[in-house]
Amino acid sequence: MTSEIFLSEWWNLDYPLVFSEPVKYCAQIKLQNETGETLNGVHGFYYGEAGEFASNYFVTDNNGNALLEVDTGTSAETINANILFFGENIQNGTVILSRNCSNPQPQIVEVRQPRLCQIKGQLEYPDGSAATRHPILAVPTNYALGDYIDFTGSNSAGEYWLNATCEKDYAVTIIWTGEEEVTKQANVNGTVSNDETADNGTVATLPTIEIEPIPTEIAGVGYSTADKRIYLFTFGHRDYFPLNYDLRIANENGQQIGTLAGTASLSSEVAEEYPWYFGYSEIISDIDINVGDDSFIQVTGTVVDSRNQTKNIDILVPVTNEPLGSIFDD
Repeated sequence: MTSEIFLSEWWNLDYPLVFSEPVKYCAQIKLQNETGETLNGVHGFYYGEAGEFASNYFVTDNNGNALLEVDTGTSAETINANILFFGENIQNGTVILSRNCSNPQPQIVEVRQPRLCQIKGQLEYPDGSAATRHPILAVPTNYALGDYIDFTGSNSAGEYWLNATCEKDYAVTIIWTGEEEVTKQANVNGTVSNDETADNGTVATLPTIEIEPIPTEIAGVGYSTADKRIYLFTFGHRDYFPLNYDLRIANENGQQIGTLAGTASLSSEVAEEYPWYFGYSEIISDIDINVGDDSFIQVTGTVVDSRNQTKNIDILVPVTNEPLGSIFDD
């Protein structure tokens, strides 16, 4: 603050600035469509009609309800909030927030939005065990604005639940099931049809689907003659870690020149950076092998995952005369 501002006429210490404590305002809303059906799982935004507070978002619960809460310095008993959401088109409305946050009166908001239903099913591996943490996608075959698209994963029992627009044809795709994806059809309308085994008008059930496990792979980045270090990485299904590897190293003529054996655990550094079904681990080992003038080495052997599945390995790893650190620093 400069002395000129401090001594100016409008900065008068006889009238000190007063900052009011923030006050909480609330509104209980219930979303329903034009026929009076409650709308659960709807995402929306709300913001101050006169800029009293920043925008925020809400998601309706299983009964179509959502509690809107804001903190603002206004002294009014009530304030208006604009709400914005995507239904069959972009829609908006107005609700009233009050200081009564202990028991706010419900406000009905009508939305041109289709009713939310669900599709459920179960995945298993060929040995009958549950296919856990496996990605599944549900997409309407004829999409319209406001329709639900859902992407989820199977739980520890191999079960999955997907949101879907009621009375709409859906394609449910099981991703990574082997050479080809598996797709099932469903329409939650109270009548068992398509690939369904049950349909009560709210939830449709698909049959148990047998899938192949997501494969575990190992790839070679390089062997450095400068720091005598080999760098490999493994990737696959997160639940299949740790992996036990037993590898042999050969030169270009097929002569064995070294071995590698150990356990690769899931890398904690990437646990949140990759999708929930993806596992990754680095294998970095100091090993002094005679590669001569070879431009690559051959790594063969096996990797056994936590489900006792064995993956045969046969890869080529390039040889470099530079330190590995300089390669990855680029």
